[in-house]
Amino acid sequence: MVAARDAFLSAGHFAPLSRALARICAGVAAGGGPGALPACGPGPVLDAGTGTGHYLAAVLDALPPGAAYGLGLDVSRYALRRAARAHPGLAAARWDVRQGLPVADGSVPLVLNVFAPRNPGAFHRALRPGGALVVVVPTRRHLAELRIPLGLLAIDPTKEVRLRLALSDFFRETHSEVLEYSTSWSAENIYPLIAMGPTAHHVDPAELAARLSRMRTPVHVTSSFRLVVHRPR
Repeated sequence: MVAARDAFLSAGHFAPLSRALARICAGVAAGGGPGALPACGPGPVLDAGTGTGHYLAAVLDALPPGAAYGLGLDVSRYALRRAARAHPGLAAARWDVRQGLPVADGSVPLVLNVFAPRNPGAFHRALRPGGALVVVVPTRRHLAELRIPLGLLAIDPTKEVRLRLALSDFFRETHSEVLEYSTSWSAENIYPLIAMGPTAHHVDPAELAARLSRMRTPVHVTSSFRLVVHRPR
């Protein structure tokens, strides 16, 4: 799964998302970003559920020199081996964010949470006053063209509502935007996409290959994400 994720992301298929996330985080860090938000100041960027460090590296590249350092947390040591090499300013540590965060109270100006488990109370505790939490989730339209023919796991239609409710006790939403685009993918592009996600645990690789062989490719696929900035209450 980790190798598939690294190959897929390195090929640039989600590059628009990386750029959008980096733009939002750079604006939030400096102030005057989305919604004319106040700056959250210099300090480490914490990526809760960093995976291979791909998105954290993109954010660090967008920050001013001297402010580009971060900590990526994940439960997979295989992912962390890649994350530790993703950016010279990135440190990686094995940790389950559902158990809290291994940082001091009020020590982090910016927390990222991209397609990963959330711990609102721990995020709130770690953020300094004026800090920000940036969350990325897929919308219901994400990969819609692939769900039925490949048997992908469905996205819960209440996902975004549940996210707001889970965070509302600790955070107020200050900015939200949807990024959506369509690209043409071959079977060679699609296989690592499926192999890197939760569907890989539910569909036999041989069956997945058989389903792919029956698809007419290339196929136009929708990538759709919501990016949300939250400020601590």
